[in-house]
Amino acid sequence: MFKPRYLLVLTALLAGSTPLFAQSIDQTYNAKIREYTTDPRFLPASVLDLSDDPVVPSPLKHFGQITGTPGVLHHTTEIYGYFKKLAETSPNVTMQPVLMSEEGRPINLIVIGNEDAQKRLDHYKKQLALLADPRKVNPADLNKILGDSKLVYYLNGGMHSPEMGSPEMLMELAYRLATSQNEEIKTIRDNIIVIINPVSEPDGWDKQVDWYYRYSKNKKEFADGSPSVPYWGKYTYHDNNRDGLQMSQAITKGLLKIYYEWHPVVSLDLHESLQLHYI
Repeated sequence: MFKPRYLLVLTALLAGSTPLFAQSIDQTYNAKIREYTTDPRFLPASVLDLSDDPVVPSPLKHFGQITGTPGVLHHTTEIYGYFKKLAETSPNVTMQPVLMSEEGRPINLIVIGNEDAQKRLDHYKKQLALLADPRKVNPADLNKILGDSKLVYYLNGGMHSPEMGSPEMLMELAYRLATSQNEEIKTIRDNIIVIINPVSEPDGWDKQVDWYYRYSKNKKEFADGSPSVPYWGKYTYHDNNRDGLQMSQAITKGLLKIYYEWHPVVSLDLHESLQLHYI
């Protein structure tokens, strides 16, 4: 059933305001979150508690560290390797190729939803395509289409490579959405299809990770005059998201391919500015 209130549930979860119900919690992961978080005001239950699934590996079980561990970043091969493991172990996750970057790195899309959603992805994409184009919809059929549709909620990460939070955090969010038995998250999983583009600029991301480990990891102050990575993509730097008219870059082509294939009802593009996280 096409019900917009489910979007509000996911948005509240992302904002950290949705309480979690009793469930099996990974207390080791919990302890690390507490250790690495500088202020308890940043720890609502939806951010703190992570389910302990016996089959699907959390980032801690897969990498040996939680996401957000100080001094640890992952290359795209590692990030996609984790999502591949989620897809292999959870019926609620699939990973699909989008296209290749200019330097030959894959851009992949992660799809999260219950088993019905995974079996009928093409059907739900067709339904949203109809709703996106009123020329193809008879008003008399609207309620029938709405009653047999699922909302698509799109999360895009890693557009600007030095904004390093989203490709890491999206791995943990995907695990939460795929495994949690919390009623709010189960409602999301049963009624919404969440699609995640975790590293929309893979060429720049891998350069940034290399640069971080070589030059930036031991910096004591953010504004110490040290240079940043000199370029990200093969052809563009920070203005890689100013390519909407030309559509010359793989990052733009990937974003548009995802948009026109899935017709998401909500899209969140995750960015950072210094210590601030914004969308």
